[in-house]
Amino acid sequence: MKILIVENEPTNLEVMALAMEMEGMEVFPLISAKGFIPKVTAIRPDLVLLDIELDGFDGRELCRLLKRTDGINHIPVIIVSACIGAKTQSSFGYGADRVITKPFDLVELIREVKSLVRK
Repeated sequence: MKILIVENEPTNLEVMALAMEMEGMEVFPLISAKGFIPKVTAIRPDLVLLDIELDGFDGRELCRLLKRTDGINHIPVIIVSACIGAKTQSSFGYGADRVITKPFDLVELIREVKSLVRK
């Protein structure tokens, strides 16, 4: 199972990557959202974990772009963000499959990842 994680906070990126690797997943961590669609196309992950507030990018817009791109629009996206309220909940309107708020529970995160990849 290949998981692409796009997170600009190094500690969060490391924690998520380690947790996924411990579950036997192949992890592709990205600290920058630059070139997001070409990277998704090249990696062909089974799932993308995506922060909202990235280095000059809005993760929700990246999610929308992914969901509108032929050949990769089937890839599930979980938005993982410290944003709360309307900003986070609006992620569903951008095509997100799930939203998890930070601080997150690793057990819940892994459960959601496995749930979406099995579909």
